[in-house]
Amino acid sequence: MAADCKYKVNGLVPGQTYFFRVRGVSTVGEGVPSNPSCYATPGVDTLQDLIDRQNAMYAERRRLEELERQRLRDLEELERQQPFLREIQDQWMNTGDRAFFLCEVKDQTTEVDWFLGNWKETKIEPTGKFHIISAGRIRMLIIDNVNNEDPCIVHCVCRYNGFCSTADLCVDGIAPVRFIKYFGDTFANKGDTVVLHCNLSKHCAVVKWKKITAQGEVEITEEDIKDRKYEVVSQGGARSLIIHDIQYEDIAQYYCGGFGGEVSANVCVDGMVPVFFDKVIEDEIDVPYTAEYVEFRCTVKLNPVNGWAQPHFQWFLNGEELDADNERVEIVSVGCVRSLRLYCPRYQDSGEVTAYNPGGQCTAKLEVQPPPPPPPPPMPPMEDMVLNFRQPVIPEQLVGGCRLFCVISNLSEDTAVSWLKNAKPLKQAEKYTVEVNPSTGVVALTINPLTEMDMGRYTASFTTPLGMFDTKVHYDFTGSSFDSIFYASQKLKEEEENREALLDAAKQRELAEAQAALQAEIDAANAEADAEAEGESGEVPGMEEAAPIEEAAQVEEAAPAEEAAPVEQAAE
Repeated sequence: MAADCKYKVNGLVPGQTYFFRVRGVSTVGEGVPSNPSCYATPGVDTLQDLIDRQNAMYAERRRLEELERQRLRDLEELERQQPFLREIQDQWMNTGDRAFFLCEVKDQTTEVDWFLGNWKETKIEPTGKFHIISAGRIRMLIIDNVNNEDPCIVHCVCRYNGFCSTADLCVDGIAPVRFIKYFGDTFANKGDTVVLHCNLSKHCAVVKWKKITAQGEVEITEEDIKDRKYEVVSQGGARSLIIHDIQYEDIAQYYCGGFGGEVSANVCVDGMVPVFFDKVIEDEIDVPYTAEYVEFRCTVKLNPVNGWAQPHFQWFLNGEELDADNERVEIVSVGCVRSLRLYCPRYQDSGEVTAYNPGGQCTAKLEVQPPPPPPPPPMPPMEDMVLNFRQPVIPEQLVGGCRLFCVISNLSEDTAVSWLKNAKPLKQAEKYTVEVNPSTGVVALTINPLTEMDMGRYTASFTTPLGMFDTKVHYDFTGSSFDSIFYASQKLKEEEENREALLDAAKQRELAEAQAALQAEIDAANAEADAEAEGESGEVPGMEEAAPIEEAAQVEEAAPAEEAAPVEQAAE
């Protein structure tokens, strides 16, 4: 290099602008000229102007050189970020086949990891049906004995820069659900129509739509679509769920997923977001009616959709909102904890308690013990509970039967009476009739008809209120006592039968007389009609006509007697 790098130029014209370049010269020859210097105008520019201008030019030149070097480094890094010479490809397999996912890296020292799922949720380890091979620049994943539950998304990820190669495993024509585009949180107003839309990598991928709330998840089925609340659209790789006339009960997380992938997002209405619980209120069963209070407590999960804002809750008991101003109600909200205290719980409060928010709710049962029954009424005086018999059991003959009865002076309506025969309860039958008359004190058993099989020892059993006293009165209806009543009842029965026979004969006789009188009246009327007919024809009535006239007269005389017969019959 030359020892002196300075050179003085003489003879320059003032006011003229000059540029200078330098060229190296050696024994070999002349070199390439340098870049032009900054401009210089003798007589105008000072030395300091030239130095400042030259420094600025050098700085700009260094900046441009650095940009060029950065461009070259970016190109080198971009080349380095693409580690694959060949990426993995989709595999269409049948059940029982072995699937191979193969890629080739540029640098054989490059290490990779294998993952499953849309978001690389599961890292694959070389166990079971999965085998991982790394040989030279070849990286391979082998999946043995695939079946219709194995459709999935496979990722091969470069460790040093995270570059990913992705492919699908399809089995028996079923493709995994790999999202190219997916829906996010949606805000709507009540009554709007909401559309949740996503795009899949394969047209044949099958997805399910679900509604997820605090009560659990519910799949949207064909029945829901028939109700026209929901509409599901599938066109090519596009999948859409349309919700018509959205209401508060539609606030939820909506899920779309299938084999290998899923996505979910919140649907909010009028600013109300889905609400979920870390802990729900629990049932309170068999609460003592003397308890001071019963408490229900739940813990909510905050939702990032609304900036982790605290949700407001209303409390309901059996469908009616509880008023915080009620002295029996205490509602507390501290952090994520919501609690309800119901003081002096009553049996009438039993039912369902609900912590409600339009975005979610939880329900629990409340069962309060009933209060004890009221105390029993005071016991009547002892003398009122002891039965006083004015008449013991005695028999009384009836027509064809008999009546066993007794008379009690203080018989109450709640005294239980039962009859026994030969120490056994009397079987119910049409021939037995029991009479209990508290107003007269008569307790009677009527047996009709009375037969010799009714002979025995009869007992009237009395049980006073609360079972305090059990009184029994016996009567031996056997021997002469039975015979006298039995024969007397039979005699009454015969007399009654004879009386009825006489009445029947009298009625028959009166009926015959009435019929004879009526027939005589009819015959007289016919004879009179015949006589009038002969008179009109001009014939002279002879002696033969006298008989009909007398007969008619007899009929007329018999008529009053005939009319009297019904009067006597009615009186009898």
